[in-house]
Amino acid sequence: MARPIKWTKKRLQEVASECKNKKSFRLGAKDAYRAACFYGYLDELGLAQTGPRLWTYEAILAKAIESKSLAVFRKSYKSAYSIASARGWLSSLKLELLQLESSSGGSNTSSQCSAFELQELYSESLS
Repeated sequence: MARPIKWTKKRLQEVASECKNKKSFRLGAKDAYRAACFYGYLDELGLAQTGPRLWTYEAILAKAIESKSLAVFRKSYKSAYSIASARGWLSSLKLELLQLESSSGGSNTSSQCSAFELQELYSESLS
């Protein structure tokens, strides 16, 4: 029976240096990738993020503004919404949407707070 590999940060860096990006690291060196995630070294390995999956606050805000409300945003951009929720950005996104609405002078009912959105913002602020 083969002895399991002891994954150190140095060993993980050696394996990661052979990969172009995080996706190739995940697919090509599954055990090393799992170990890097487990020990919290994945971001420190210097691998590039692939594709448009890198959600910044500005990118999420642009999609929220495009959606006109958090309810539509949640349905249309599930990954961006979950990232905004995890990072605590939902309340500031809602404020930005409300300020945008008030500055435009419109009273679009789709961008007004629903009871569900207010409850969601309240529960976000408590956690």
